[in-house]
Amino acid sequence: MMKAAQKMKFLNRISWVVIAMVALFCTQTLLAQTVTGTITGVVTDPSGALVGGASVVAHNTDTGVDSTATTNSAGLYRVQFLPIGSYEVTIDAKGFDKETIPAFQLEVLQTVTFNVKLTIGASLDGGQRLGGCANSEHQ
Repeated sequence: MMKAAQKMKFLNRISWVVIAMVALFCTQTLLAQTVTGTITGVVTDPSGALVGGASVVAHNTDTGVDSTATTNSAGLYRVQFLPIGSYEVTIDAKGFDKETIPAFQLEVLQTVTFNVKLTIGASLDGGQRLGGCANSEHQ
C-alpha cells in the first residue's frame, strides 16, 4: 500500500514538471512569433504644454496602410502591433501646423519614440513642415 502511494506522489510530481516545461516551451515559441513594432511619443506645443486630442497617423509606405492613434490628456500616443516596414508619421492638431516625420524603418520588436513639438497656426505657404521633432529616439 505504501509503495502505491509513493508511486502516485512521484507521478504527480513528474506530471507537474512536464506541464511546467511544456508551458515554458510554448511561451518561448509564442514570443518568437512576434513580428511587430511600436511607435510612441509625447506631443507638446511650443511652450512645452501637453497637447491632448492630436491625431497621429503611422503610414506604412510599403503597403499604403494607415494606423491611427489620438494623444491622451498627457499628450501621449502609442501605435502598437505595427508590421515591420517603412513608416512615415504625421501629427495633426487643431490650431497647429501639421508635422510629418520622414520615412524610417521599423524593425521587429522595436519601439520608436518621437516626441513632437507642434508649431502654432497654419503655415503661410499651405505646406507642411518635415521632421519637426524636438526629440526622436530609436530604441
